[in-house]
Amino acid sequence: MASRKKLIQLVIYFFSSLNFSFSDIIIKNNTEWLRNKNITQNVIVKPGATLTIKENVSIYIQNENKESENSGIQFIISGTLKLLGSRQNPIFIGPKSNSNDKNYWQGLKFDSTQNGSVIDFLKLSNATNALDVRSPVKISNTTIKSSGGDALYINSENSDSISLSNIEIFNSEGISLFIEKGNVNIDWLSVAKGVGPGIVNNTFGMINLRNVKIINNSDNGIINHGHLTASNLFVSQNRHGLVLTPGISVITYATITNNRLNGLLIGGGSNVNMEYCTIEQNGGFGLEITNWSKESYESDWEEKNDPYLYVVNSNFIDNYKSSALDKKGYTNIWPDWNDAQYEASGWVSNYETKIKRKVPFGRLGWVSFDYNSNDGGSEFSWQPCTGKGVWSPIFEIQNSREQTITYLDAPFQCGWNPLAGRNSDTWLQYEKFTGLIDSTDEYSDWVIRKIDLPSSNVYYLRHHFMNTYVPKIDSVSIVNPVVKDFGLRFYHGGQEISSYANDNSNIFIDGNHWSSAIKSEGLINKNIGDLDLEIQNTLENQLEKSYSNVQNDVVIDITSPTKGLAYQEVKMVEISWETNGWLPLVDIFVSSDDGSNWVNVANDIPNEGKFNWWNNLIVGDSFLIKIANSNNPTYTSIVGLCKVIVNKTPVLVVPEKPLNFVTETSKLNFPIINNGGGSLMWSLSAKENWIYFDKKEGSAKRKSICTATVKRSGLKTGKYKAEIIVNSNVGTKKIPVELIVAKPSLYLDTKYVSFDSTKTAQVFNIKNYGGGTLTWNIEPNVNWLKAVPSEGIVQSATTVKILIDRSRLKIGDNVTVLTLTTNVGEKQIDIEAFRPKSFVQDTIRTDFSPWQWMYRYDVY
Repeated sequence: MASRKKLIQLVIYFFSSLNFSFSDIIIKNNTEWLRNKNITQNVIVKPGATLTIKENVSIYIQNENKESENSGIQFIISGTLKLLGSRQNPIFIGPKSNSNDKNYWQGLKFDSTQNGSVIDFLKLSNATNALDVRSPVKISNTTIKSSGGDALYINSENSDSISLSNIEIFNSEGISLFIEKGNVNIDWLSVAKGVGPGIVNNTFGMINLRNVKIINNSDNGIINHGHLTASNLFVSQNRHGLVLTPGISVITYATITNNRLNGLLIGGGSNVNMEYCTIEQNGGFGLEITNWSKESYESDWEEKNDPYLYVVNSNFIDNYKSSALDKKGYTNIWPDWNDAQYEASGWVSNYETKIKRKVPFGRLGWVSFDYNSNDGGSEFSWQPCTGKGVWSPIFEIQNSREQTITYLDAPFQCGWNPLAGRNSDTWLQYEKFTGLIDSTDEYSDWVIRKIDLPSSNVYYLRHHFMNTYVPKIDSVSIVNPVVKDFGLRFYHGGQEISSYANDNSNIFIDGNHWSSAIKSEGLINKNIGDLDLEIQNTLENQLEKSYSNVQNDVVIDITSPTKGLAYQEVKMVEISWETNGWLPLVDIFVSSDDGSNWVNVANDIPNEGKFNWWNNLIVGDSFLIKIANSNNPTYTSIVGLCKVIVNKTPVLVVPEKPLNFVTETSKLNFPIINNGGGSLMWSLSAKENWIYFDKKEGSAKRKSICTATVKRSGLKTGKYKAEIIVNSNVGTKKIPVELIVAKPSLYLDTKYVSFDSTKTAQVFNIKNYGGGTLTWNIEPNVNWLKAVPSEGIVQSATTVKILIDRSRLKIGDNVTVLTLTTNVGEKQIDIEAFRPKSFVQDTIRTDFSPWQWMYRYDVY
């Protein structure tokens, strides 16, 4: 009995020592994991509970007995998850052993109910959807490796921002970063070696990118269907660099280079502003424009309206020197052709029918389709050769010059005919590169010679033969040739620019540098008919500042404090610096013994260019400041010696670089620094009446922060320069100002508004992401709906309230389209309101009078 009891105890001890159970791990109370764990089931953090995992902890997804069961394991966070690693000791979640299975487990899912979750210094691998974010989470210093699906997926209904900093994603099978919906701010992001696109910002996404590298992905670098702002962006060795359709995109200081196809593909309905960018040596066009649009990542390309594009102070360099055939095929461009028909009994001669089809971009380079010579017509079999065959294709595709670029063999009656002896209702699969017919006098030697042929966006599909024989039957045979399931691949390139837009009046590309293309007929694609796209003026010299710098060698330049200057005794000193290259994190050190010993001031701080240093230096001390790359300390910068003295004389320091008000930027802060002692008295002024200040005068013992605001209303589209004059009791200095005024750009923050059985009011926002003045008005087309206000002007943004009178609704669903008309085009919002069957259940009513005093919405 004792031995049996001891055996039971040993079994219990054995199983309790293993970190798994046969049911989910439920976290109901605040819990900390301080040691490594093996996980073989879901981990669920309930609302109100917090799971904290500390540095140097590894969570192994492991089921050694049946590894396939790992694929469903997931962390589901409905409460709070805090992953608090460090650079030296990050947290790891993934397989215990190396695995090639990118769907080894499911990943971390943050539900809409979670709150306050933080991820810092995490390494996560081999999860299908590594991070699935449905509400605001702060994620920093995180590496995601080998995901089988979308590595980082964001779909947040919450209006609060989701913050991502120093994120690395590589070797993903799906989309590396997919923003379905949400307001996302990203600083320092690297995406590489993915099979899918690098970043997809879908229709309802709003993303702000700073310091980003998108490199060496099999698919496109960035796809934007929503609202995108990006600065210091490097996009290289992807399929297309950027595909922008139909959202709003504001891009500054970007380098888009060495992508396999286009640098930029701008789709219909897009509103794109680019400044200080370089598009260089891409395999296709530098810039390709089309009036076709792809409304969302899941939708098909369709012919829509023309885009708006404004590019200035940018370089287009040597994109025209190459062409490339896209390896990816499109199956949703051309619909099936199934309405051709002819009648036959015996010999039929000279049959032809032809239709026109358009393409959104490029030139056809490869075609596939399924062909049936008689789908649904009279049944018969094609005969073998009779000796009377005359060559012709039975189906062919011609370019806009009516050159045959690919064809299906014929005639029907010859032995080499693929249809000979077959039932007429037979499907054939066809795929070939396009080109010219390379022939001898013998048809059997004729082939398509692969070649990239000039064309516009128009092609012709043609059923045709000179002679064929349909077996005679009791009555005339009906023959229905059908071609379906077209697959298309396109060539891109040969010029810097190509446009398939109907109207290029909203394409502004003056004021840029175009390298040698302008002298070699390589500037604009001339094969597209009546082209009205023109460049009025160009810049002769390449703009050196119009590049990103994240791809450069790391350089750190400390701008404050300054070597040789004396600083009065203060306890808080601002350290500021500028960097080049990939440098997400820095360490800061100080030495008070001329560099013999260094004291660490701050570790692994985000590279934001400034840090407030609290010190205990006293008068008479000298010090050095050192800033180092946290990930590679060989990259450092040292400034000093600086002395701490009692100084009563102010020293005025202002920024030397221009305040650059690019599109969508109306306010910028700038410092007025006293690098001496005493009190610096200062005042601000400007000759231009479009510059305003939050304060015009003040005093600074160390530093004053001022805000300059520009007002674009009334200014014409273009570039402006100005100066801010800083007068002080120790002299005058000037701060240069640069301003871009673009055309007004309309953005609505919703495309759909729904009223359930109780709601009577909803709001939406109108935003002007360009410059100038946006004028708008709304005229509802139903008597149960009102917009308040119904018209106005917008320099920045305004809010509109939609009110419904429920007594005027019909029972059931009520739908309408609300059209917003502006001076830069129209946008529509789908409206749906529901009224229950019983009027008693629907007692809420809205009084529409008087409208004027009920609400007031000011433009801000």
